[in-house]
Amino acid sequence: MNNLAFKSFFKYWCYPNPIDEKGDRKEICDLLVLFKDICVIISVKNYKNTGNFDRYIRKTVKKSVSQISGAERKLFQLNRSLYIKHPDKSIEKFEKNKYNSIYRITINVGDATDIQLLEAKTKSGKYVTVLDREVFETAMEYLDTIADFINYLEKREELLGKLANTLMFGKEKDILALFLENQGSFPQGILENDAEFMVLDLENKWDNFSSEFKERIKKKKKEELASRAFDKHIETWLSGVDNGPELAREFLSLNRFQRRLMSNGLSEFIEMNKNRGSNAIGRRYFAVDNFGISFLFHGKDVSEENFVMIALQSIMIKSAQLRNYGEEHLLGLSINSQGNIWKILYLNLNQITPEAEKYTEDIIKHFGWFKEVKKKLVKVQEYPDED
Repeated sequence: MNNLAFKSFFKYWCYPNPIDEKGDRKEICDLLVLFKDICVIISVKNYKNTGNFDRYIRKTVKKSVSQISGAERKLFQLNRSLYIKHPDKSIEKFEKNKYNSIYRITINVGDATDIQLLEAKTKSGKYVTVLDREVFETAMEYLDTIADFINYLEKREELLGKLANTLMFGKEKDILALFLENQGSFPQGILENDAEFMVLDLENKWDNFSSEFKERIKKKKKEELASRAFDKHIETWLSGVDNGPELAREFLSLNRFQRRLMSNGLSEFIEMNKNRGSNAIGRRYFAVDNFGISFLFHGKDVSEENFVMIALQSIMIKSAQLRNYGEEHLLGLSINSQGNIWKILYLNLNQITPEAEKYTEDIIKHFGWFKEVKKKLVKVQEYPDED
């Protein structure tokens, strides 16, 4: 389970088997994921299916839910400071007031049961998502960013809340197929249905989805390769940069589709500029969600470090101004003559002072940039059509 979570959420955010480092040194939960204001508490059980469903509920689900409740109490109700440790970092204080969204998940990695339980509640009525190994592994394959996974948890909880008076045919993977088929949501016709009773037939939905979308899924994964490589680049880079963790938090808030748009835009930009002269400078800006991304190409004769950083910051700020500061987070990448990312810069709008804006205007005027700005709207399908 830890390896799967590491692949999806980046090991930077995952705390496997965290313990109360300066207290009783007891394990808090099986896996803790801390990302921005999100806390995910995961309990893992290995149940051997004997065909006794009541035993499964008692030994696996109820026990797991109890452990999750205990972990949540320790994390958020302890009357002293709690310290935990990430495998790659030193001991740190758990900042309980930082987390506004808490998700609780129990996963059975043992044998699947004939009857699937999709949800549970703690004694205090808090929602717990119940998954088995196959469903979790499949979800991690298709929802391999924390943004995608959390979106599924939220939409899934909303759907199951609407199905209280519904007879549903199908399994968890069929629900996931419906979610994927509808581009990361569930049909409004189901969510807005106010009938007293409804029948929802999802049986074999996953098999049909896998068959009908087979080629489109292959194309989607192929087009995501560059974004996965970029993920690794960001992870490596953040270890040696002062504001690396801040950048990583913002970058990793993008879902896979948004990261794909970013990395594909970068690949296209590199291809456009790779054969330009040694004195060439190229730039591009595009927006993805709340992120503004600036690319700066610089030939080998204009690759002095100080110039590149000044030019990159100026392009980031000027581009953001032209969009009326529509994006809160600004990411800048400089590309050298070999087509490699050389410098990375991150700015939050709060960091842009009047002095920085004035300096930017002077730089832009001096070099004569942004005299002709072209705008382009690009539409991209998450699941590309078949040829």
